[in-house]
Amino acid sequence: MTTTALPIFDTTGYVQFKNAKFDIHVGRSPDEDSSIGPKTLFALKPAEVGKNALFYFEVGLDGTQWELQSLGSVVTKADNPVVPGEAPVPRPVALVGDNATRFKWKTGDAQVTTIEDIESGLVWTLCKGFEGNMPGFVTLEKRRSDDESQLWKFEFQA
Repeated sequence: MTTTALPIFDTTGYVQFKNAKFDIHVGRSPDEDSSIGPKTLFALKPAEVGKNALFYFEVGLDGTQWELQSLGSVVTKADNPVVPGEAPVPRPVALVGDNATRFKWKTGDAQVTTIEDIESGLVWTLCKGFEGNMPGFVTLEKRRSDDESQLWKFEFQA
């Protein structure tokens, strides 16, 4: 088992939906030796779960990598490397451990990932996008069936 350096977050904030509070972090991966280079990270931390339950998304500088990982929890995913010049194939991800029954993760494609919080009924939709040399962005949407959606947009320099 390899040890991964902790990500570096330089922007923090939080969103709250009724009794469910989530801390948000935007930063960069310290992994300069990665095969796809340093990555921009978007982290979503359920505030009431505990400091070790930090789930984050890695976006490659070229916009081709979209991967769900977790600190303090066991995450399994298919061995599915990104081929240069080709669109990435979605990587199945399964979260196990204390939060396995609370959170359901679904990666629809390389652009969209949804997270459903079983306890609160929240569904988080995370999207990323790139437009030429313009900054990339990650959009976080939270919604419930009985409420309107709310959107947050976080920009980063790709």
